[in-house]
Amino acid sequence: MSLANFGIIPYGHSLIGRIYYDPENADGCQPFGEFDYSHDPDDNDHPTPIILVKRGNCTFVKKVRHIEHAGGRLGIVIDDKKENVENVIMSDDGTGMGINIPSLLVSSTDGKILTDFLEEHGGTHYMKKKKEEKKPKDDDDDDDDYEDDRRSRKENKKKEDKKDNKKSEDQKLVEQAALLVKFELPRPDNRVEYDIWYSSIDDRALDFITDFQTYDEMLSEDVLMTPHFVTWPCSDCDEDFKKKECFGDGKYCAIMHKSVSLPGKEIILEDLRQKCIYEKTYKNDRSIFWSYIKRAHICPKYINSECSMNAHTDIGLDYEETMKCVNETFSSGRTDDHLSENKYLASERKNWNEYGVHFYPSIVINTRTYRGSFEPEAVFNSL
Repeated sequence: MSLANFGIIPYGHSLIGRIYYDPENADGCQPFGEFDYSHDPDDNDHPTPIILVKRGNCTFVKKVRHIEHAGGRLGIVIDDKKENVENVIMSDDGTGMGINIPSLLVSSTDGKILTDFLEEHGGTHYMKKKKEEKKPKDDDDDDDDYEDDRRSRKENKKKEDKKDNKKSEDQKLVEQAALLVKFELPRPDNRVEYDIWYSSIDDRALDFITDFQTYDEMLSEDVLMTPHFVTWPCSDCDEDFKKKECFGDGKYCAIMHKSVSLPGKEIILEDLRQKCIYEKTYKNDRSIFWSYIKRAHICPKYINSECSMNAHTDIGLDYEETMKCVNETFSSGRTDDHLSENKYLASERKNWNEYGVHFYPSIVINTRTYRGSFEPEAVFNSL
């Protein structure tokens, strides 16, 4: 399976529940009617229904939102092609922040097993609640007829209840069958890897990084942190804007910073300085990267080249050496060429799109976007 990059994923926990599937709304792109969860024999008051939908015709977020509104506790999307679903990311379309249930993608083969099980054993015929007929308003003349109809329906219901007491083996099988889902993050090398996506102009991210140094040192070699930096493309912007705010002829522009009177190119250069410091120091002495962020963050207003020079001096780093590293990331070897391609920024853009991260600052743990509180202790607990 592949866990979604939106919703609240209860990592380290498991969920067990009964599966529901509406063949009349198989793709889940339309709102569901009310499902009948009264057949849950374990806990009628607090069922944990798992609703199946097929992939396609609308976004993952839209499907899962409909599942949540229908009372589902977990959404399972069934892939529509033969592929390894572990390589597919259920990405956020930018509107998934309000979703509070987990969801995941399973293969077309596994999904067919589940839907076939329900359909072949009659498990879809009692999916939705039956609408009760109500007495017509302002129709006193028909009271007697209505009472006769009500008594007739009551007798029919008694007959149906008797039938329910003698359920077929198929129906019993469907109602007793449950699905167990474990929410585990992959740990192929027995080490947790986490990425921080941010911009050097983002005070909230810098506050977090400054405060998180202690936790990272506590986790030591059990974790690996990698910083990543966010830019946005504006190839159609006017030339003056691209010269001031971007590199790569508008491919990599600094995020919005209206409240700060600093050219976007300066923000991106600081991003690159932080990346170079990380690459040079983190493996040998991880404290140096954190110390640089902490020192640079105390500069008034923003981190410009002067602030960075002072931070380098204070913690014993060579500013010229860092800038040499920054220059080498550009195809032209120069930071004053706004048309120059940048290998690092290109790689970051590719990673940003693949992760499905649509907001910043954000944390990605073992390739899955962290959806909890952006506070050091909460992130530490998740790691």
